[in-house]
Amino acid sequence: MNQPDDITSIIVDAAKKAIQQTQQRCTEALKALDQQDYLAALGAIVGIDDQTQQVTARLLVLRDVAEHKKKNK
Repeated sequence: MNQPDDITSIIVDAAKKAIQQTQQRCTEALKALDQQDYLAALGAIVGIDDQTQQVTARLLVLRDVAEHKKKNK
């Protein structure tokens, strides 16, 4: 396998995992809200914004790499 492809795969896998975790936490928060357990809902969503920013940064790097590769072809 090509090293850049390995790096891309690692970054994409990490992004997918983080998105899946965010989805799970949002589901937990919704269930807590349905039960009027506001503290549990808050606990479920705390930190999601940081996780989303990390995923965004990873994906921006991949986009920049892809654009750089297009320019060099």
